[in-house]
Amino acid sequence: MFKNKMILFLLLSVICPVPASLIPIPGISWGYPLSAFAVSPGDVVINEIMWMGTEASSYDEWIELYNTTGQDIDLTNWTLKSVDGTPQIVLASTITANGYCILERTDDLVIQDIPADKIYSGALSDTGESLVLTDSYDIEIDSVPCSSGWFAGAKVPNYSMERINPVESGWLAANWGNNNGLTSNGIDANNTALFATPKAQNSIYYDGMIGEDDPSVGPMADFPVRITEVAFAAATDWVEVYNYGATAVDISGLMLTDLDGIDSRLANAKTMLAPGRYAVVYWDETGVDETDEAGDINSNKVIDLYIADTGLSATDDEVVLMSAPSGGQYIDAVCWSNGFGEFASSEDKDLRLLADHDQWVIAGDTVTKSDCWTDSSKVKSDQSIGRMTVTAADTNAKSDWQIFQLPTPGQDNPTFAPPLVALTFDPPPPFKAGQVKITLQIEASYPIVEVPQAAFKEGPDDFQDIILSGTGKFWQGAFEITQFEEEKNITLRYKVIDQAKNSSEQEIIYLGLAYVPPEYGEQMYCYPNPWTRSSAAILKFSNIGEAESTIKIFTLNGEQVKILTGLGELYWDGTNENGAKVAAGIYIYYMENSQCVKRGKIAILK
Repeated sequence: MFKNKMILFLLLSVICPVPASLIPIPGISWGYPLSAFAVSPGDVVINEIMWMGTEASSYDEWIELYNTTGQDIDLTNWTLKSVDGTPQIVLASTITANGYCILERTDDLVIQDIPADKIYSGALSDTGESLVLTDSYDIEIDSVPCSSGWFAGAKVPNYSMERINPVESGWLAANWGNNNGLTSNGIDANNTALFATPKAQNSIYYDGMIGEDDPSVGPMADFPVRITEVAFAAATDWVEVYNYGATAVDISGLMLTDLDGIDSRLANAKTMLAPGRYAVVYWDETGVDETDEAGDINSNKVIDLYIADTGLSATDDEVVLMSAPSGGQYIDAVCWSNGFGEFASSEDKDLRLLADHDQWVIAGDTVTKSDCWTDSSKVKSDQSIGRMTVTAADTNAKSDWQIFQLPTPGQDNPTFAPPLVALTFDPPPPFKAGQVKITLQIEASYPIVEVPQAAFKEGPDDFQDIILSGTGKFWQGAFEITQFEEEKNITLRYKVIDQAKNSSEQEIIYLGLAYVPPEYGEQMYCYPNPWTRSSAAILKFSNIGEAESTIKIFTLNGEQVKILTGLGELYWDGTNENGAKVAAGIYIYYMENSQCVKRGKIAILK
């Protein structure tokens, strides 16, 4: 039986020669794994390349393979090689289903906390290599043709070259990008976190068709950093970023770029930005705290950083916050212009990508200068522009940005709340005939730079100016009504502007201010008054008449404390509507029924 099978196999080999391992024969082992039956091109791919080495050493290169299937695959006698002959790596391990295989150059300290699956020799060229992965039969399984230059990756700082979609072709340059600078796995020989993801899903992984959508465009709602203020007309330009999230994040891998095309890394060392805190990036090193530049926070809780780049343009420019240089994910952006028309095609690429993904609000189909914040010519050297709101769903509408008369680097942006204007009355309403003093109180968010204007009038009379005085954020003035003999309409108008250009300008009519005739209810009294709680448990209101009565008790500020209702005598135990004892002091009562009305004061002693 066995002899007949052997003859049949030899005849088949002559007619249609195929690798022996593809025709299993009972009782015969050919020395090849059964997993070889299932292997097809693309089952194992070149997934990540640290061609520039790590920041610990340029010699510390490594390559990652990824198994795209749900089966373990034996890599024995597989080869990963460059077409120029160096390196040439013969493999001898099994790569688990949907698992990774790490190849480290020279020794196993290249990635200090992740064991290598293979140590190899031979350097990758910084100018590019064409890499080919073949199985044990020399059948090509995957390849990456970068002999004319690497598709991605960056040197100083070092970002790995990551495959975006592992099941899409390695020949597509668009299927490769830099590590995003945010997602990291592993540390180098100097215990520094890698901008790479060895033995983990790539930071820019995307399972869609490459070219159908650009997976690198953000902003990324899960990375809570936004540009909140920019000074582009100052002697030293600066940009402020803010962590609006709930946890600290490392911003050292983030990049800033403007229209000059230079990508500048925010920091050269791990820099943790605490929640609710700011980092200010300057274009001039003068005055920057060197410890902050290394990633420490100074005493004012602000991280000061410096980047070596030419200054920002005060006319047409942009600031884009990215996760990595040249192909990293977009996080946030702002642009400004003092003109109209379109940007040069080389200038607006960042904004066009954001607009294409609904992350930049534009009026038409193309980005124009009018879509940017278009008042740049109005920004003086001692001013900045700032964002009004900071959210994960930010769409960069130009209406979100305002001129700040007082730049606030490293501080909360101006609230742009209008100054508050309030009136107090002495005595408080309802009024009897006689003199009433009305005080106008103003409180602003920022110091008031010009003397506020205010005036009042009674009914149809002419306006009379109110003399105001004060300093900083607080001003006040008063006026009097000397003959309050009926309900009155009081008209008040005012204009207040603070240093941040917050303003209030209104004309308010107070209709029918209450008037109480003095002749009613003169026989009603309360006892004891003054009232000491230790001498009497309650306060008694007597002689209020036979009709149903209501007594309202107020503080001197007009806040209602208690309402009493009933017939005959009424009693107050000195508590408010919540049952809590009121504080010692002066209180106003107002009694009303169908027979009489009376108003008076109560003194409560300790």
